[in-house]
Amino acid sequence: MDWLNYHHLHYFWVVAREGSVTAACDVLHLSQPTISGQIRELERAMKAPLFEKSGRGLALTETGRAVFRPSGGSSWTWSAAARSGSRCGSGSGWWTSSRS
Repeated sequence: MDWLNYHHLHYFWVVAREGSVTAACDVLHLSQPTISGQIRELERAMKAPLFEKSGRGLALTETGRAVFRPSGGSSWTWSAAARSGSRCGSGSGWWTSSRS
Protein backbone atom coordinates (compact mmCIF):
# COMPACT_ATOMS: atom_id res chain seq x y z
CA MET A 1 0.00 0.00 0.00
CA ASP A 2 1.49 3.31 -1.10
CA TRP A 3 -1.21 5.72 0.03
CA LEU A 4 -3.78 6.34 2.69
CA ASN A 5 -7.08 8.15 2.62
CA TYR A 6 -9.59 9.91 4.83
CA HIS A 7 -10.89 6.65 6.30
CA HIS A 8 -7.54 5.69 7.80
CA LEU A 9 -7.29 8.92 9.77
CA HIS A 10 -10.99 9.05 10.61
CA TYR A 11 -10.91 5.56 12.12
CA PHE A 12 -7.69 6.43 13.95
CA TRP A 13 -9.30 9.57 15.35
CA VAL A 14 -12.39 7.72 16.61
CA VAL A 15 -10.29 4.98 18.25
CA ALA A 16 -8.10 7.64 19.91
CA ARG A 17 -11.15 9.60 21.09
CA GLU A 18 -12.98 6.52 22.39
CA GLY A 19 -9.91 4.84 23.90
CA SER A 20 -10.56 1.41 22.42
CA VAL A 21 -11.28 -0.35 19.15
CA THR A 22 -14.40 -1.94 20.66
CA ALA A 23 -15.88 1.46 21.54
CA ALA A 24 -14.93 2.79 18.09
CA CYS A 25 -16.75 -0.17 16.50
CA ASP A 26 -19.95 0.89 18.27
CA VAL A 27 -19.58 4.51 17.14
CA LEU A 28 -18.62 3.70 13.54
CA HIS A 29 -20.90 0.66 13.15
CA LEU A 30 -17.97 -1.30 11.72
CA SER A 31 -16.32 -4.59 12.65
CA GLN A 32 -13.20 -4.84 14.77
CA PRO A 33 -11.14 -6.38 11.93
CA THR A 34 -12.06 -3.48 9.63
CA ILE A 35 -10.96 -0.81 12.09
CA SER A 36 -7.88 -2.71 13.28
CA GLY A 37 -6.80 -3.28 9.68
CA GLN A 38 -7.06 0.43 8.86
CA ILE A 39 -5.03 1.32 11.98
CA ARG A 40 -2.37 -1.28 11.06
CA GLU A 41 -2.11 0.17 7.54
CA LEU A 42 -1.75 3.68 8.95
CA GLU A 43 0.95 2.55 11.40
CA ARG A 44 2.78 0.67 8.64
CA ALA A 45 2.69 3.73 6.38
CA MET A 46 3.97 5.96 9.18
CA LYS A 47 6.56 3.37 10.24
CA ALA A 48 5.60 4.04 13.85
CA PRO A 49 3.04 2.68 16.31
CA LEU A 50 0.14 5.02 17.10
CA PHE A 51 -1.26 3.15 20.11
CA GLU A 52 -0.01 1.09 23.00
CA LYS A 53 -2.08 -1.12 25.27
CA SER A 54 -3.14 0.54 28.49
CA GLY A 55 -5.12 -1.62 30.86
CA ARG A 56 -8.30 -2.58 29.01
CA GLY A 57 -7.95 0.17 26.42
CA LEU A 58 -5.42 1.91 24.25
CA ALA A 59 -3.19 4.92 24.87
CA LEU A 60 -1.65 7.10 22.19
CA THR A 61 2.09 6.90 21.60
CA GLU A 62 4.09 10.08 20.97
CA THR A 63 3.44 9.73 17.24
CA GLY A 64 -0.23 9.04 17.88
CA ARG A 65 -0.52 12.20 19.98
CA ALA A 66 1.15 14.23 17.22
CA VAL A 67 -1.42 13.00 14.68
CA PHE A 68 -4.42 13.24 17.03
CA ARG A 69 -3.85 16.84 18.17
CA PRO A 70 -4.30 18.60 14.83
CA SER A 71 -6.85 16.17 13.43
CA GLY A 72 -9.71 17.14 15.72
CA GLY A 73 -12.06 15.08 13.54
CA SER A 74 -12.51 17.86 11.00
CA SER A 75 -11.94 16.93 7.39
CA TRP A 76 -10.05 20.11 6.54
CA THR A 77 -7.32 19.26 9.05
CA TRP A 78 -6.49 15.72 7.89
CA SER A 79 -3.58 16.87 5.78
CA ALA A 80 -2.12 18.77 8.75
CA ALA A 81 -2.57 15.70 10.93
CA ALA A 82 -0.78 13.55 8.40
CA ARG A 83 2.12 16.00 8.19
CA SER A 84 2.42 16.13 12.01
CA GLY A 85 2.57 12.36 12.31
CA SER A 86 5.05 12.11 9.49
CA ARG A 87 7.41 14.46 11.32
CA CYS A 88 7.22 12.27 14.43
CA GLY A 89 7.53 8.89 12.73
CA SER A 90 9.91 8.04 9.97
CA GLY A 91 7.23 7.86 7.29
CA SER A 92 6.89 10.42 4.55
CA GLY A 93 5.00 10.84 1.32
CA TRP A 94 2.24 8.48 2.41
CA TRP A 95 -0.78 10.77 2.32
CA THR A 96 -3.22 11.45 -0.47
CA SER A 97 -6.39 13.44 -0.08
CA SER A 98 -8.38 11.25 -2.45
CA ARG A 99 -11.35 9.70 -0.75
CA SER A 100 -12.48 6.22 -1.65
